[in-house]
Amino acid sequence: MTTDEWVSVLKLASKWMLLDIREAAKKALDTRPWLHKITLAQTFGVVPWLRDGYFYYASREESLSVEDVQGLGVETAFKLITIRDGKLQRSREAFQKDVHPNSILSLRCKRDSYQSVIDSCSFAVDKELSGELEGVQAVRGDDAVERVLWARSRNDLGSLRLAYIDLVERKESISSEHALKLGLETTVNLCRARQRWLNIFPELAGKANQSPSDLWIEIDGGFKEELDLVTSLSALYAPQRTPPPVCHTNGEKKNKK
Repeated sequence: MTTDEWVSVLKLASKWMLLDIREAAKKALDTRPWLHKITLAQTFGVVPWLRDGYFYYASREESLSVEDVQGLGVETAFKLITIRDGKLQRSREAFQKDVHPNSILSLRCKRDSYQSVIDSCSFAVDKELSGELEGVQAVRGDDAVERVLWARSRNDLGSLRLAYIDLVERKESISSEHALKLGLETTVNLCRARQRWLNIFPELAGKANQSPSDLWIEIDGGFKEELDLVTSLSALYAPQRTPPPVCHTNGEKKNKK
């Protein structure tokens, strides 16, 4: 059977409460890409597909693409981006705390390391946003997003590049609101540049980004309402247990007579 046919089987089996056939359809569709399984999970109440799918996108090495954002939906995608960003920011903070401020050697190492950080940030911006930077021929301000818009309107390459670097370096994650102003493709490229840059901190600190259990906690917290809704839907398809027959003693039978 084709994928579309199995999806139809899952739909009808769920509608008519044919639980054994529903389980067979789920098993046949279990090898589908995560994006497809997330969509099916939301429709047919398959909680493991939803949780595991979000874990996949939050933990994989490759950052989310424009196609991923469009498939997941902007709100869901940027929740995942915030989780991904947060685990890398914690590595950044750990690296900053690990260098003892009173050690000359540590200060020298810190200076050298931060120079590599600065160089890496510039490289990340040039790598991920080169298409937009090309053909654009410094402005000061607190809002880097507004400075991007200002630089674009004036074809100011220098200001545009500096504003992008500020967005990549800052502690706050890139949000869906930024996508409305900057455009989806630019925002996704900025997120990729942030990941490219922040990935150097675990390497410098020599630590793992985050334990899987911590990531599960963030996913369950960040998607609580949706997971609760899908869990409620899933409960409709749980096998119903038949209560055991009531056994009467001989005395009870006589009294009924």
